[in-house]
Amino acid sequence: MCFGNHLRLVSDFTNSTSTLTSGILTSSSEHDLLDTIEAAQDANVLIYVIRYTDLEHGKVTPRNRYGLRTLDHLSGQTGGKPHDARASGLKQAFARIADDLRSPYEVAFPSSNHVRDGSCRKVTIKTAQPNLNVRARTGYNAR
Repeated sequence: MCFGNHLRLVSDFTNSTSTLTSGILTSSSEHDLLDTIEAAQDANVLIYVIRYTDLEHGKVTPRNRYGLRTLDHLSGQTGGKPHDARASGLKQAFARIADDLRSPYEVAFPSSNHVRDGSCRKVTIKTAQPNLNVRARTGYNAR
């Protein structure tokens, strides 16, 4: 699964994309995942994953568990969020995504490192109020 080639088109129209998936990755590699994350971050696209994973004998298979972790990582690195449609229902998953998209905040700051070398720079956001939930990308590429 690779969205990287399509994200530049998506970013022209919106700043988010949702993916409905079973959580089974059929032809994926770490390279594809990293390229997809980088393309999403460069295009400022949030990826929300809605997964609907079938259980075998009441359990998630190791292959599905790997796929779920990969999708969770993809959405987390882009500022989106994974949703389990089996647990909460498809309608509820889309409602939560819609709520997220209605309440975004943008934070800007001047970097102390002015070199634009394309390197990944880590950013941590903390709030003064402990009851607030912050979900953000883990960093940015210095370009």
